[in-house]
Amino acid sequence: KEYRALVHGEVPEGRLTVDAEVAPWAGPVEIVPRGREGQNIDFRQSIGTPENPGKPSLTYCEAVRVGTMKGHTVTEVALFPQSGRRHQLRIHMLHAGLPIVGDATYCQVKEVCERMCLHAFQMKVPFSGVKGLLNGPDLIWGTSEPFSTLLDDPRPPRPVSIVKLSCCGMDAMFG
Repeated sequence: KEYRALVHGEVPEGRLTVDAEVAPWAGPVEIVPRGREGQNIDFRQSIGTPENPGKPSLTYCEAVRVGTMKGHTVTEVALFPQSGRRHQLRIHMLHAGLPIVGDATYCQVKEVCERMCLHAFQMKVPFSGVKGLLNGPDLIWGTSEPFSTLLDDPRPPRPVSIVKLSCCGMDAMFG
């Protein structure tokens, strides 16, 4: 799977790896009146801690282009989740200091965009070599560029060799 997102800040060229557990939210509970059979549930997640351990989660992130939106520097990124945790991409980008533009739940900057700028971009279903299935070409579904018209002055990301981001005892690496 590949997702595209606009994140706050400038992401340099290269691959960012975020390897951090995703856990249920441990902060103050805000009940959201939805769910099955009228349940009131807080769907938020957070990065795992020793007191609130989560499940292993891994996301790769690559900068596509950098630009501005309403005067804020933003970067379009390609996101490749290697696990499938609830809110994983949103939490991992926040953890790396790159919250997703328009994320009303996890991003403090509200005035840049009225919708969350996170988009399922491409999905690949491999069929070659799968036992019990006909050998055939892999199926790939994709969409057009979701944010091509939203960025002012788009430009390529700046080159970088290796950058290490650390927050809350977790690490994120570019390189």
